[in-house]
Amino acid sequence: MKIAVCLIVFNGKPYIDYWLKHYTECPDIDYVCISEGATRNMMQVLSLTRPRSNDGTVDVIQQYNGHPKVRFVNAVVPWPEKMEQQNGYVDLLPPDTDYIWIADSDEFYHYSDIHLMRGLLEQHGYTFVEFIAHHFWKGLNTVGIGGRGWAYDQPMDRIFKYYPGARFLFHRPIKMLMPDGRPCKEVKPLKGADNPVRMYHYSYVTQKNVYEKMMYYTLTMGRNYMTDWYYPVWERWTHDNRAEIESRYSIHPSCPGATTKDVDLIHPVNIEI
Repeated sequence: MKIAVCLIVFNGKPYIDYWLKHYTECPDIDYVCISEGATRNMMQVLSLTRPRSNDGTVDVIQQYNGHPKVRFVNAVVPWPEKMEQQNGYVDLLPPDTDYIWIADSDEFYHYSDIHLMRGLLEQHGYTFVEFIAHHFWKGLNTVGIGGRGWAYDQPMDRIFKYYPGARFLFHRPIKMLMPDGRPCKEVKPLKGADNPVRMYHYSYVTQKNVYEKMMYYTLTMGRNYMTDWYYPVWERWTHDNRAEIESRYSIHPSCPGATTKDVDLIHPVNIEI
């Protein structure tokens, strides 16, 4: 069985350094496929003149040129949207790939959990796997929790059974089909509530990543995430004023009712922020 960890990325610093080292050195990951570059909307919101990352991400990826596990493509023109960018790494998959394991540049797992998941895939033949995540918030000892709708406690779609010729059909929500035309999610899924593995998601930790994400969402989703959420919530939030902020705002950008809690976890990578 062959597993390909797959990434779409634009301006992936500071995590891309950790990400590449983490997954290329993992003995249970066979391939690492990366589709790099900006979407049209990201080009617009950041006033970019070229679609490649401008924060050193490309230089980090290039260091792995020739690595036996790694395959990557850099944008020559902007990706229309994230679905097309995902299919950019699908085009890189070796034909013996059995599973696509989507992992954003800020998503990590303990090696022991990756090994466990590989065994579950081999034993049960799941066609789809979702994970519940620890979503870290402005540091490594605080996470976002709760929220109504697709918020912090909801599982994330991450592993899809792959057959040569398969393509992603949507990004929100992510969709890929089995050869008989049924969605992977509906054939033999492992749901997040039944999955013993947890994702470590450093999604709301660094100013740069959150700022660029909210700028992109503002244009793509048609809502002013900067004025409505980034400035009054993420930028202002501290441990000292958290009660006041969380009494007035959700700390999830899209879903009401989310709050934070402090945690004491062993991280799968030694991230310095």
